[in-house]
Amino acid sequence: MTCSAMHLSARTLARGRYLPLVLFIPAYGVMYMPSVSEWAGRLVLVACLFAGILALSLGTSLNPRARYIRGGKLAQPGKERQRKIAERVIRILVFSFGVFFVVQVIIPFVADCAELARTRSPVMVGGVAARIRLVPLIQEQVNLMRDGSVELRAYTMFFPARPFRSGQRLSLVVLPRSRVILAAHEVGPSEGRE
Repeated sequence: MTCSAMHLSARTLARGRYLPLVLFIPAYGVMYMPSVSEWAGRLVLVACLFAGILALSLGTSLNPRARYIRGGKLAQPGKERQRKIAERVIRILVFSFGVFFVVQVIIPFVADCAELARTRSPVMVGGVAARIRLVPLIQEQVNLMRDGSVELRAYTMFFPARPFRSGQRLSLVVLPRSRVILAAHEVGPSEGRE
């Protein structure tokens, strides 16, 4: 067995190191299944992404055996006290990020999912794409212009199939509280520069 094959053994997977990745790949496949609507597939994918981020942040910060410093000067003998203090500070920062993530992202997302389950129909919004910010292959944020004014809060689409263009007329399927785009469709001709 090669070194990389040993690293991805069943024991390593059982420890949970690659659990978010193992859950994420099938969820990504669900998004492109022909029998599942685009918005439902992206909802599953985003839910798995958020659960993975939450599990990693809170799981590593609450695990007393997790070591954040494995090399460098603080890992040398005689620096145990400084290493423990630094790891405690890192652990507090990672835990704080997890709490922030729950309050700012998870709670609005769960409220939107509960509303979606109750009504069984997603919310549709439309407008012209005004400002676009892109992190390639991961997420894209777009501000919509309606009635001549640009909305301040952006909508976010995770794992976009194709990027938005400025001036493009869009019809979006969104989760209103969390501002997550589940599906996007171009409606009519684009405006402005191409």
